Amino acid sequence: MNRLQNQIWLSLLLLIVLISITYPVSAGLFAWSRLGRLIPQSGFEPWVSVVTSHPTNPSILYAGTLRSTDNTNLIFKSTDGGLSWQPASDNLPSGLPQNTGVNDLVTVPTNGNQLYAGLYEAGIWASTDGGQSWTNKTNGSIAGNDSVRALAIDPAQPATVYALTSTGVHASIHSASWESRNAGLPAAVATIFNDLAADPTDSETLFVAASPQGIYRSTNGGESWQPVNGGLPVQDLNVRGIAASPVSGRILISIAGQGVWRSDNQGDSWVRSDSGITYNTTLQGNAGIPIFSSIDGDLAYVYNNDGVFTSSDGGQTWRPFNDGFTGAETVTTMAFNSPAPATVYAGTSISGIWSLTAAPGGRFYVPVVIR
Repeated sequence: MNRLQNQIWLSLLLLIVLISITYPVSAGLFAWSRLGRLIPQSGFEPWVSVVTSHPTNPSILYAGTLRSTDNTNLIFKSTDGGLSWQPASDNLPSGLPQNTGVNDLVTVPTNGNQLYAGLYEAGIWASTDGGQSWTNKTNGSIAGNDSVRALAIDPAQPATVYALTSTGVHASIHSASWESRNAGLPAAVATIFNDLAADPTDSETLFVAASPQGIYRSTNGGESWQPVNGGLPVQDLNVRGIAASPVSGRILISIAGQGVWRSDNQGDSWVRSDSGITYNTTLQGNAGIPIFSSIDGDLAYVYNNDGVFTSSDGGQTWRPFNDGFTGAETVTTMAFNSPAPATVYAGTSISGIWSLTAAPGGRFYVPVVIR
């Protein structure tokens, strides 16, 4: 019996060592762990609006923020898995209104030094040197004072970038001027465009979340759009976020006041899918933007003021996963580490960035040794 117990403990130790070697050492193993501070000053940290990773180097991370503190830097970079952060905002606008800033931040999958940032009422900016400097890329159909709500890169042709602004969808190919792609979308004067997602399993398929009209889908790279709201509530369609699984193509959306909904057929039909999500400290039915694992089509996360919830069945059911949090954190965004997909990050409103590393594959395995 003692020999069997020793074998089990040894296997557990080897598993932890393997994970710590394979994934960023700063990430919390099996529980949420706070990463290094974005700013050196004590007190509240900036509101984290987006976290993204280098496509091939798991130690390089970027964080986009809002101006919720006296700090004027909008973007931060870490080269050590989040243990420390440095400003990466050279040439970005510094006079944005309080509590505004970076709405989205993406890295180009084929070039880890190339990034795009979408700003509040300041258009689109690009970096080709890993965030050391930024250039204004607002032109064409995007006005200089337009708010960029979301960005998406064509999964099959990364030279094609899509932007969702307060006026609709725009596309740029090989850094050419932005062109409007709004045929079939509702008029901007009667719409709030909230989110944009490209289907990783079908590069021609895009989704737009709008309020109060719901979900729109394009199957030709944004050239035309159609509403796809089958099964959704008939009113109050304030769709806030969209996520598409890179593995299964399954789609999750969050609707303000209506919870999380799921489609298994590219939006042709929807079913409510928030069993297990609680709304004790937030408005009933409110949830953040879901995220999917890039290696496990069933693994997903979502959040609200009650904390983080995880699903291992593609969003059909959820369970809380807040081990390691102190209870004072308000999660504002989540993201997986692209080259180390067992690590997931949670940005917060005042408490910086937290990380969680599960076993390879994103599940929580306990090894069993049979004699």
